[in-house]
Amino acid sequence: MKLNPRRRFFVIGAFAAVLFGCYLSFLPLIGDFSIETAQLLGIVGAICGLVWGIRELRHTSGRLSRRISEYQSRLASGDRSRLASGRLSRRTPEYQSQLDSGVRSRLASESSLGHTSEELPVDAIISTLFRTYCIIIVGLLLISIPVGVSAIIGGCLTFDGILFMVLIPPTSVFLGISIARFVSIAVPRSAYLVGFSALFILAALIPLFLLLFLPHVFLFNSIWGWFPGPIYDEVI
Repeated sequence: MKLNPRRRFFVIGAFAAVLFGCYLSFLPLIGDFSIETAQLLGIVGAICGLVWGIRELRHTSGRLSRRISEYQSRLASGDRSRLASGRLSRRTPEYQSQLDSGVRSRLASESSLGHTSEELPVDAIISTLFRTYCIIIVGLLLISIPVGVSAIIGGCLTFDGILFMVLIPPTSVFLGISIARFVSIAVPRSAYLVGFSALFILAALIPLFLLLFLPHVFLFNSIWGWFPGPIYDEVI
């Protein structure tokens, strides 16, 4: 059975995610299915959400633009029978009204669509971003399965670790996709550069500033979760 390129990419990605999870299961701390595992997957999820979100928004915009161009060319060539999407007969006045007024007015309103995601319909944006979110979550789940199995075998699995895994990576992916949507609107030509800069500021610069110049005992970050602070001691 021959797979198309998109399905082949998903199959290879799933296999790579499982292998990456197997590799993480041998690392200290990260392989214990604890907060360190959740923090790492949160960073990976935020980056994947940003990159995949921008890519999918551009792909959806280009695909919709190609469909509109094809639709316009068919309409200009007079192929009305193939363009009719309703069930009305071509001999009825309702059909002519639907084709001549409804279709043409819709084309006139959509013909200005370009390759920037802010011009996409709301339903296309929501479906694209939701599909992207689900794909990334499934990938993170595939990574976490070998780590979780290793933690169970080693007796390291705890309820706190499961809770960290449930709370940190999904919110990090959502933040990455949200940044992807924002930069696709604000700076479509430099979306990747601005998006990665925003992630770096949120994940590194702001926490570093807070730890250096403010007396924080602990720190919460939207990307990699919770940090107990530089003076935290589990014994105390």
